[in-house]
Amino acid sequence: MDAFNRIYNRSSEESKALINNNLNVVHQILSILKEKGWSRKDLADKLGESEYEINKWLSGMHRLSQSSIAKIQVVLGREIE
Repeated sequence: MDAFNRIYNRSSEESKALINNNLNVVHQILSILKEKGWSRKDLADKLGESEYEINKWLSGMHRLSQSSIAKIQVVLGREIE
């Protein structure tokens, strides 16, 4: 079992819900990037962020702020739920 699963399985239900919400947002962002033919670097450049920062955001373990999600939505031109 990998580290993620060990941590997830030991987490409270509230923490699991938060992780699942984060993963859902990341999945949506990655799907939109794929549709647009954009890389993570493309997203980083358009947001004025480093590729390292975007990779951290899209790891699924980083809690994206509402502000960050709004910036991503504007750049992608799509709603993220």
